[in-house]
Amino acid sequence: MSQQKLHARFKLPRGEGVQMVAIPQKATAKGVIESLCKQYKIDPPGDKDTPLCLVVSPSAKSPGKVFMENQVIDETAKLDDPATILEVWRRPWTFKTAVVKDGSLNGFHHIREVMLDPWATLYDMLHVFNYVYATKEDFCLKYIETQAGSLAGSDSSISSSKWLTFKKSLIDQGARTDGYIVMFPGSAFLKLTGDIVTRPPEKQGQLIKVSTKGQERGDLVIIKDYVLFYFRPEDDLTKKKPNGVILLEHYTVKIESDRAPVFSFTLEHTTSIGQDNSSLFMQAKTVNKAKYVFHANTNAELSDWVNMLEHKCGKKGTKIFGVAIGQSDLDEFGNETDTKMSLPTILVKCVEYLNAKLDIEGLFR
Repeated sequence: MSQQKLHARFKLPRGEGVQMVAIPQKATAKGVIESLCKQYKIDPPGDKDTPLCLVVSPSAKSPGKVFMENQVIDETAKLDDPATILEVWRRPWTFKTAVVKDGSLNGFHHIREVMLDPWATLYDMLHVFNYVYATKEDFCLKYIETQAGSLAGSDSSISSSKWLTFKKSLIDQGARTDGYIVMFPGSAFLKLTGDIVTRPPEKQGQLIKVSTKGQERGDLVIIKDYVLFYFRPEDDLTKKKPNGVILLEHYTVKIESDRAPVFSFTLEHTTSIGQDNSSLFMQAKTVNKAKYVFHANTNAELSDWVNMLEHKCGKKGTKIFGVAIGQSDLDEFGNETDTKMSLPTILVKCVEYLNAKLDIEGLFR
């Protein structure tokens, strides 16, 4: 008689969505982890001596739950709840988090403790912030330490702060559990006036911004930290708020034209939160949400802006032979993996030939 199985939603690695999986009743977390890691080719980052665990993702209604390797997956996992999503993490840490009221650090709200995998890149943890704070808005993250160990009170209690990049883990960026990880939604940056944005900017200049209707307008563009602000050039920056903001780590940059008469680049949205139709729980996936087009005056100016943006933007959409880097999982010969994507056969054969022949002396060598 076959063992009865439970069904659960499992968050796939590399932002590939959520998959229904079968879990044997009374299975240990270790057995489930080994099965999932093998089936979906999961190799969580971090110290290999730190054990893996099965995590019920935290949400706005639940702090989540951790099942260590020897624990049995029992009813406390609530697998029958459509809001339950399982993940494989290294042992999580509990961090204090908050949301800033506006971009100038004048106040914080929604302060709560949240479980996070400190070894995973923040790209792989963004969905947790979306789940816990039930938001679809783009945001930046800042790590803040305070003199009193609390965010209550004014800006003066902050002893140190730094922006976090999504490309690295919390451990790699020196975040500790006695500090705060603060969300800065895009709407908070829209409340800043130009005099704050320009103290000092990392890059500033005029570009032509093309609207969705194809209309062109000269804008004053400012890059500061991981945010691009644009103002109308006639605005008094001491009084005016930005006309718009782009949170760059949610975007990729691409040169559209580097030859006269048009020198243009695009910023295209590549991270978002979609809706799992089976529940009110949101699942992370990649979609194209928005696209901005800018024109520079010269090729040199175009290169200058793009070079800066490449350091600020998120995962690149570069392709090799039509295969997107970071979206395909290929071995050294381009063999297909679970993503069902591969390099062209002729390229695979060339690599195989070179590996076999490079040690032969002669004309080819």
